[in-house]
Amino acid sequence: MKRNMKQQGVVNGRQCPTHLGHEAIIRAMIEECGAKNSLIIIGSSQPTLNSYHSFFPYEDRRRFILRIFPEMKGRIVPLCDFPSDEVWMTALDDVLTACGYDPQSALFYSGSQEDAQFYSQVGKQCRIMNRFDGTTPKISGTQVRDALFERRSIADMVNPLILDDVEKTYARLWAEFKKR
Repeated sequence: MKRNMKQQGVVNGRQCPTHLGHEAIIRAMIEECGAKNSLIIIGSSQPTLNSYHSFFPYEDRRRFILRIFPEMKGRIVPLCDFPSDEVWMTALDDVLTACGYDPQSALFYSGSQEDAQFYSQVGKQCRIMNRFDGTTPKISGTQVRDALFERRSIADMVNPLILDDVEKTYARLWAEFKKR
């Protein structure tokens, strides 16, 4: 892929946890824009464990990403959920602006057709990435969390650099979650 160092790339997702599909999208963004022009926004970053859907806290998800992409230190930011798409878009634009990005010209990298359509509908530039290009399995964060819950291996779903950390973190969080 050709690098465009002037283009500012953004990957926005829950990364709960980061799996090989996420990794492929982030890698493509860094390759095309360079790490200094790339930003990872971790969604559903509220500070409390509120659902199985957003099971891993922001700090754990950030740690997983940095283990795989250490060059992204200082290029990862949280974004909480909001009650409406309009409020969420305002918060997203505020985060982009605070990070020195032009919300109208930033290029969003997505592995989901649904997300790409959403970004297009709200006037954002988006590049849909095929995160299932033959080098990664068809995967979702839900499949990873389900495998952890069912005590199945996730070795073919996440980078070996974070495999042990994801499994141990899940075990600790699940023990806390069951006490509630």
